[in-house]
Amino acid sequence: MIQHGAIGDVLMCTPAVRALRKHLPEAEITFLVGNKAFDAVRHNPNIDKFIVPNLQMQFLKYLIYLFRFVFSRYDIVIDFQQNPRSALITFLTFAKKRISFTEKHRNYAYNIKIGPVDTQIYAAINKLKLLKPLGINESDDSLPELFITDKERKWAKELWNDLNFQKQDLIIALSPVSIKSYRLWDLEYFAQICDFLIDKYQAKIVFTWGPGEFHIIKIIQHNMKNKIEINYKISSIKQLKAIFERSSLFLGNDNGPRHIAITCGIPTIGIFSHVHASHWTPPGMEKHLAISPEIPGIKNLKFEAAIEKIEKFMEKFYRTGR
Repeated sequence: MIQHGAIGDVLMCTPAVRALRKHLPEAEITFLVGNKAFDAVRHNPNIDKFIVPNLQMQFLKYLIYLFRFVFSRYDIVIDFQQNPRSALITFLTFAKKRISFTEKHRNYAYNIKIGPVDTQIYAAINKLKLLKPLGINESDDSLPELFITDKERKWAKELWNDLNFQKQDLIIALSPVSIKSYRLWDLEYFAQICDFLIDKYQAKIVFTWGPGEFHIIKIIQHNMKNKIEINYKISSIKQLKAIFERSSLFLGNDNGPRHIAITCGIPTIGIFSHVHASHWTPPGMEKHLAISPEIPGIKNLKFEAAIEKIEKFMEKFYRTGR
């Protein structure tokens, strides 16, 4: 099974991994994932082996890396990624069943194709479709999963103690970041929403970020009238998961952390830059709110439109209980 990255895309593969293990319990499952996204599947009990390449390797090392697949003897290869690199690897395995979506520039690599990607349905359900040639028809069990250890949970418990969070507090995990600039919503808007949630709901905000993103948090912090000190660091996506497990609600951009929050079962509010958010939102679940502009483009989503939907969501959230 191949999905080099990114974190959210790798998490979208986990329902398919789970379904494959369920229907083929004796199979040896190998997952090929880029080193930067490895933590998204590390410790997943449904996976037997990992191939974790450094995707920035030098050309000669890359050729040696490719050569290993010629003699790999896989029976089935499922290419979730379907980019030039993953297609070439799939082809070089010469597996009896090489499965992916239809894509005219990479069809050479696959001998079983199931049609193009449907961007109108949840991405995890799309990936589950690649199991149909194996006689596996799963679509209802499509929520992603991420496994962490007691080490991360202990770290989060200590963080909660340091922040003086109480069990009865409404704790909102904020993730106003994204590796893609076109998904970054106005930081002043995020600051205003944080103040709104604190003033109206007495919420406690826990800021989250990834490598090289702390400057975004500092800008929001500076623009808030409710001042919050940040005396902690987050060093892994597993620590993010531990934070979200203890949080009441996730609020953030369309990003990988939102998918991690979904694995925790908590309600989420996602800010999207495009109209069709269904590709990244579990179907039929009201506790996952996707806010999109009427015209594609993150700058077209104004504060007034977002805060109205957030307030309605919060009122419903309180009525049904946390």
